[in-house]
Amino acid sequence: MLIETNLGMVTMDKYSITTMLTRKIKLVRIEYGYTQERMAEVLGISKKTLVQLEKERCVASWPAVVSLCVLFRDSDIIRHCLGGDPVELVETIAHQ
Repeated sequence: MLIETNLGMVTMDKYSITTMLTRKIKLVRIEYGYTQERMAEVLGISKKTLVQLEKERCVASWPAVVSLCVLFRDSDIIRHCLGGDPVELVETIAHQ
C-alpha cells in the first residue's frame, strides 16, 4: 500500500509499520505522560517487553502495533509518521 507520509510517498505493509512504530513507542508514551508501567498495562504487554521495545532491541508484534494505533489514534507522533488516521491504515493493511 502506497501512502503519503512526512517522508513522502512510502510503501506500507505490516513489517514497515511495525518497524516504524516500534521506534516511536517511547515518544508516544512521553507524549501522553505515561510511565513505563502504565504504557505496558495499556498495551497489554509486560514492562520488560516495553523496555526492550523502547531500546529497539526487538520489534513490536503486529497486535501490539494495532493496539498502539487504536488506543493512541490521536497521537500527533503516530499521525505524523503514518500521514493520517492510524486506525484506517492498519485496517486496510490487515485486510490486504
